[in-house]
Amino acid sequence: MEKIKPTFHRSFSQNITLGNIIKKKRNVSTLLIPPHLAKYVRKRGINYLLKKTLSSQRRSFHLNKRLNSESIYTKYQNIRGRSKENRYIKFNFRPRSEDWTQLRSLAISHGVSMCYLFVLLLEEYKSKGFSNSEKIIWQVKASIHANFDSKIFFRELWILEYQIAKSDFRVKRKDPPGPKIA
Repeated sequence: MEKIKPTFHRSFSQNITLGNIIKKKRNVSTLLIPPHLAKYVRKRGINYLLKKTLSSQRRSFHLNKRLNSESIYTKYQNIRGRSKENRYIKFNFRPRSEDWTQLRSLAISHGVSMCYLFVLLLEEYKSKGFSNSEKIIWQVKASIHANFDSKIFFRELWILEYQIAKSDFRVKRKDPPGPKIA
């Protein structure tokens, strides 16, 4: 009689993990990123950056006034031109539903598109790694380098202005000693 070798069968359920199911059920989403931030986004990963930017900016965006306060319509990113180097770059990814929902609700409450808000959050998050003087220089260089269209350039300057107002750059003057003269 032949000896039958025991065979080990892995059940189908052993190959399935909850993490894989959740990851596969996530819907594909798209964000439009300006060319000057594309390399940074590819290097760090868009899911990681979305999570980090939302968590680091949570308080400031919930408390501040509406970004698009002068219009009842949603503000979108401006068209950057027809040439390939000026176009926004599409990033397709599968975001966590909590992060995507939070980004959507923040964008709706501020009256801007999700892409616009993500770029604003990303630029602020990226500039936090620099000192104050490097931050201003980097932002001005990035806005001049990437955006010669006046509307986009003014948006970049508005972001810079927003950050300066947020971080206290104002030098507080001390009152001179002695009596105050009216």
